[in-house]
Amino acid sequence: MSAMICNADFNPASNRILNQMLHKAGYVTSRMKPLVGPLAEQSRSVLLRFMAGVLDRHDKNSPSGPVAGAGYGRP
Repeated sequence: MSAMICNADFNPASNRILNQMLHKAGYVTSRMKPLVGPLAEQSRSVLLRFMAGVLDRHDKNSPSGPVAGAGYGRP
């Protein structure tokens, strides 16, 4: 199995925002949404940078998403 690895640098403030968004999304990146309140604009730009590094929509070799019904702990 091969995978492309991208390294994206985020400053500590961006890391805190990412952690908050991941926590609110139940640690599922596809559910991540910008924060509300005073961090709304900053979280929107951090989320766009993060998702651009995580999801490469132009890569035809990458799978489209998880297989429905597949999960850990199931026979």
